[in-house]
Amino acid sequence: MTGYEKRAHVRIPASLEVRLMLATGKHEAQTGDISQGGCYIRSTATVELRTIIDIAIHLPTGHWLPLRGMIVYHSPGVGFGLRFEFSSEMEAELIARLVDSIHKSSLEKPQAGSARISKRLIEAITLAATRVPPALALAANSPAR
Repeated sequence: MTGYEKRAHVRIPASLEVRLMLATGKHEAQTGDISQGGCYIRSTATVELRTIIDIAIHLPTGHWLPLRGMIVYHSPGVGFGLRFEFSSEMEAELIARLVDSIHKSSLEKPQAGSARISKRLIEAITLAATRVPPALALAANSPAR
């Protein structure tokens, strides 16, 4: 059985800015895809398998969503697969809504601007953003390089 056959969730192509907190410091990257269970992060950063890291995803709303995940796949110099390690059902629900929103917007006729996100999702993300770990708060709120 291949890795694709083992996946519990369908991955949706999505290019979202991500800030990573790794043992080597803070890094910026992009998602290649996202699902309710994890995402692929395009990054040349050096990572170790089975390491749990903190990330912050820059959402189409302009907010940052802090998450934690385990590195489950690594292609050196290209990127790595991250399985989300949710600390609450609310985090899992936020990702489910985000993935659904991205998927729905990809099926609609392209419009100017970013994917449409519901008002309830924006409120939930804003609430979650108040719980950003201190190290990521600095990374998420600093200007992009």
